[in-house]
Order: sequence, then C-alpha cells, then structure tokens
Amino acid sequence: MAWAYFMEEDTMDVQRWISIYENGIYLEIQITESGDVRLVHLSSFPANEDARGTEEERRTRRIVELQATGEDRDDHHGSKYTGTMPGGMLKYECHRDFYNESGRKIEVDMEDRGMRVTVHYQFYKDISVIRAWTEIVNQSLNSIPLEYVSSFTMTGISSGGNGSWEAKSRLHIAHNAWHGELQWRSYTLSELGLTKVNDYSIKRLSYSNSGTWSSADLQPMGGYENTAAGMAMCWQIEHNGSWHWEVSDKANGQLYLQLSGPTENESHWWTNVAPGETFISVPAAIAIVKGGFEQGIVELTRYRREIRRWNEDNERLPVIFNDYMNCLFADPTTEKILPLVDAAAAAGCEYYCIDAGWYADGEWWSDVGLWQPSERLPARNPPLE
Repeated sequence: MAWAYFMEEDTMDVQRWISIYENGIYLEIQITESGDVRLVHLSSFPANEDARGTEEERRTRRIVELQATGEDRDDHHGSKYTGTMPGGMLKYECHRDFYNESGRKIEVDMEDRGMRVTVHYQFYKDISVIRAWTEIVNQSLNSIPLEYVSSFTMTGISSGGNGSWEAKSRLHIAHNAWHGELQWRSYTLSELGLTKVNDYSIKRLSYSNSGTWSSADLQPMGGYENTAAGMAMCWQIEHNGSWHWEVSDKANGQLYLQLSGPTENESHWWTNVAPGETFISVPAAIAIVKGGFEQGIVELTRYRREIRRWNEDNERLPVIFNDYMNCLFADPTTEKILPLVDAAAAAGCEYYCIDAGWYADGEWWSDVGLWQPSERLPARNPPLE
C-alpha cells in the first residue's frame, strides 16, 4: 500500500492519496480532509498533473454513484446517473490493501447515516483487468430504498493525449441479434450524438438490457478508446439479467463511464435494503491497456479464461456435433439421425447433440420451454437402438 500526503494550493487542505501500480494499471484514489473519496486516476499510464486534474475537476470524480428513493441530486443531470444522493454524502472510513488467491485487492469503506458502502477492486495476476463491484450494508434503523448502484464509475476517461475528447474518443458497442451475434461497431462520440456544446451537456450515450435475455439487443460489453493517448478500456457486465452502462460528459469537459446492473428507470428495478441486510451490485470487469480496442479485448479474454470454473470437459475438449444449423433444423427423426451419427463418428466426433425438436409432436417452436420428450407414433419415429 502506498500513501502520499500533500497540501492543495487552492484549498490548503491536507489530501491523502492511495497510489498503486499493479499488472500495468495505475490507480490513484484521493481522500479529502472532509472525507470525500475520489477515483482520480485509473489508466495504463502513470498520472501527471494534467491527468489528476484540478481540484474543481476532482470534485466530480466520485468513486461510486448511489441513488436512493426520495433523495435529491446535486447536479443538472438530465437522465444521467451523476450527482446521485446519498452517493455524494458518503465519507471515508477505512480501506484495505491485500492479496488473495486471485491477486491484489483494494477495498474502500465509506459511510453515511448508518449506511456502509464498500467499493471492491479485484486485480488478477499478470492480467490488466480489474473486477469491480459495490457492497451496501444497512447498519441503520431505517430501510434504504435503492434505485441505482454503480458497479464501476470513472470520470476522466479521456485524460491524456492531445486534442478534444470529440477528436480522440471512440466508443465500441457490441450490437447483438439472433443470427447476428456480436456485431462490434466503432463510433466517434459525435456520430452517436454527443458533442461538446458547453461546459457540459445533459445528453448521455446510454445502453441497457431488461430481462433475463441479457444479450437480446446488445452484449453487456463495450469499449472506450483514447486514440491520442494510445489507451483503451474494454468492459463486460457480468449478469444474466438487466444491466446498464453510459458514457457522457461532466463539468469542465470531463468524460465519464458508469457500469451497473439493473436500474429503476431503465429496467424497473428497485430494492429495499432493510436494517441489517446487505446488497451487493452486479460485478463488472474492466480491461485497461496501452494500445487500442483489440488489445483490450485480448486482456478481457485472458481474464475470462482465468475466472472460468474448472470443468473436466474444458480440459478434455471433446468434439461435439450439433444437428441443428445447416442440417436438421429441429426436425429430428430416427431415419434422419442415424446416418448423421455414423458420419459424425467417422469424422472424430465424440458427442452427438439433438439440438431442438425432440420435445415436440408437431411444430417445435410452440413447445419451446416444455422440455418433455416427444412421444411420436412409432411408425414415424421408432425408438433409437
């Protein structure tokens, strides 16, 4: 753990800093004399005075955003999840810097009126990725009605390199559709409608999914690239349900990124944390690399392979033949299947998968979800021997 103390010229407050370097990632957290906690720098490049920003800029670099029902916000935000309350009232309590079986871990505890909030940053050995999530413990006598909790938030993602964020920023979006999966597209922010119109705007670039089909329209992923600095961030929100992420600008021309699970506005999510209860947000993984988007995806892929649970099939890697696409299209019969089984075995396949249709006596789509084996007439579909 590295600490630094220095005197701010414009405030004359003693500022404390948590500064670390791990797996190619530089992280700096500022704790003000009044207890505000700010994520000032998170990059593949070390911080300098420009990256750290002015005191005015750092005031908006919260380490977490948290909105409770009935609380106001402290900025002119439009639909953005900035200036949230009681997120803006949290005060530093303590932090921990230690190593576990995955790698280094930073935990920062904050508190407001009996609500204890912990921001978790998990590093992974030799991989330029952090996994982030937020934990809320209600130690008060009152319930906490939550509408939004960030899993990860960072302001200042466009720091570094020459030029405006309009000129040097690219956003990578993973469009998705049935039969058209993982269609990555790259845009300038102005192509998506976000331009620098004033000190800041109330417009945001917002991407969400509602429901248990977490990749129905978009993959829960994205990427931001600062082409002038030669730095990229790629992320995935690790949830099989609703999720949300957004990019926009804040005061003094700073870009921010926020990742979360479900939200009240986008997916009608709401939870009431009773006294003594704990809420843990959806985790998100963020790759932070030198280079571009492809380098970020490489690190994210390395991370996925690292966290995947051990399974004997993953070690053996058996060859599987699936009879749906470009083959039976969910109309399996014994007559059709037996020649395919022989051909697949001759080609070296170890498993034969009857993909769909085995549960339907008629049109297979109307019976999706029943998952009961079909009992077709033996004359049409005699049992396999």
